[in-house]
Amino acid sequence: MIVCIYVDDFLVAGPDGDYVNAMLDELEELMKIKRQGPVNYLLGIKIERINGNIKLSQANYARSILKQFGMEQCARVSTPKVAGSENEWDIEAIPADIKQYQALVGSLIYLMTCTRPDLAHPVQRLSRYMHKPTIKHMDGAKRVLQYNCNTRGVLARLIEYRMLVISQVSYVHNIPIHKPYI
Repeated sequence: MIVCIYVDDFLVAGPDGDYVNAMLDELEELMKIKRQGPVNYLLGIKIERINGNIKLSQANYARSILKQFGMEQCARVSTPKVAGSENEWDIEAIPADIKQYQALVGSLIYLMTCTRPDLAHPVQRLSRYMHKPTIKHMDGAKRVLQYNCNTRGVLARLIEYRMLVISQVSYVHNIPIHKPYI
């Protein structure tokens, strides 16, 4: 059973409807809730259940980011490469609008966190410059947005998985052989 809470929104997921309804019954004893049935959208994420799989998509959110930054008709690129790493702290560089840069990178962070882990590296690189971005950094952020435009049909797909827990016992000094325990 999984219960997700975001401010005043609850999402309850379980192996079958009986478990979910039992949990909702318990929640109703504690507070007033509104049952809205199976979820289709949550926090800008489209949720589809197909043949036992769950598909997550933020295509509408991605379109709204493109519109917000005037890039609906942007040229599509095949990689999210952030422009070169040399001279990233160039003090002679032209500064970018800090609020616009922060809004763009923040939007990319949300997209990356929810459904686009492939954006993690370039977004992490761009996040380094939130306090003093340059035009070069803004161009890099827009390139990631262009890549997203080209690949917005990519979906995160959740399938049945098996949990594996590995622990490294590195603080136990009186055991002669240190190894991970499964």
